[in-house]
Amino acid sequence: MIITIYDGPDRCSAESKGVFHFERVPEIGELVVFEDTALTIKHAWHTPAMQHPGAKFAILVSSAEHVAARPRGVEPAVMESAAG
Repeated sequence: MIITIYDGPDRCSAESKGVFHFERVPEIGELVVFEDTALTIKHAWHTPAMQHPGAKFAILVSSAEHVAARPRGVEPAVMESAAG
């Protein structure tokens, strides 16, 4: 699934960090590794845009609240860049 990652304290002030392919839809509270940092998903939402190609789902993370080390046994959601 193609998902846009937003980084910031809330949806209104978050900055898009790019569009990525995920093996599955990540859930709130799950970890994702972005730019070598494990981040917790704070919010997730559907972004329907039937007329336009691109991501149909978005997640919000906050690099200001990054997880220093992954908890043992917790694997982050797998993603690959969807750019170019």
